[in-house]
Amino acid sequence: MKFIKISLTCLIVYIFVHSLIKNDFLYSPISSLLLGCLLAIVGLEQFKKRRNWGYLFSAVSLLVIVVSIYSF
Repeated sequence: MKFIKISLTCLIVYIFVHSLIKNDFLYSPISSLLLGCLLAIVGLEQFKKRRNWGYLFSAVSLLVIVVSIYSF
């Protein structure tokens, strides 16, 4: 799970930085979708630790995923 989080984070940061430098926002929906997936993974980890932050991460990840799907 840790490897997936680190690789998703690196990929998201790379896409965002590339978009800002090149001024080309063609891949922003894909990066938003990946960000939603990362937030869902963090939410699952919070649920496993029995913390209430899992609900917040799950709601935010669902919102980000829905918005990124509509922006395709």
